[in-house]
Amino acid sequence: AFLIRFSKDLLREKDFHGLLLLLQNLPTQSWTSNDISVLTAEAYQLKVMFANAPRHLSNS
Repeated sequence: AFLIRFSKDLLREKDFHGLLLLLQNLPTQSWTSNDISVLTAEAYQLKVMFANAPRHLSNS
């Protein structure tokens, strides 16, 4: 959920170094408790959605 929130910014980066710098300095200074609550709810929703699909990342 956290990476989805910043996906547009991450895709704009041209190289690995730029990605690391962005991930180390994400623009979260102005976040409120509501922003954190929404992110937590989105993460929980993704967890529940993929909980019964343990092999969704395997190659077989």
